[in-house]
Amino acid sequence: MKKLVMGVMVAALVLSVGELGTAVAQQQPEEVRIGVMWPLTGPMPYIGALLKSVTDLCEELVNNSYDIDSPGDIIRSEGLPNLGGAKIKIIYADNEAKPDVGRTAAERLITVEKVHALLGSECSGVTLTE
Repeated sequence: MKKLVMGVMVAALVLSVGELGTAVAQQQPEEVRIGVMWPLTGPMPYIGALLKSVTDLCEELVNNSYDIDSPGDIIRSEGLPNLGGAKIKIIYADNEAKPDVGRTAAERLITVEKVHALLGSECSGVTLTE
């Protein structure tokens, strides 16, 4: 069951990253910065660790070329094919599964880290404040 869950999570993340190219400005960036907020500490670090490992795997699959079938052949190509091969850069923030911490983390990722997209959170209370 754990392998099935991991597989579904990887597929969902790769598909969402594959669509990212349509959301980024028309210029061809060399790097697409994605802010990701998981509970790396606090009451749910085990979930954050699992999600981080899946996110790291997605970054690896998108940024490098592998002989694996995927929608739009995003895994067969190196980088984001619809953005000239731009690599993705994951920038993590710990939301601690707390709404106030998640809000601060989201603001930092957007204003300081200048991410193009924001991914997270697994906690509905944190998501509502973002």
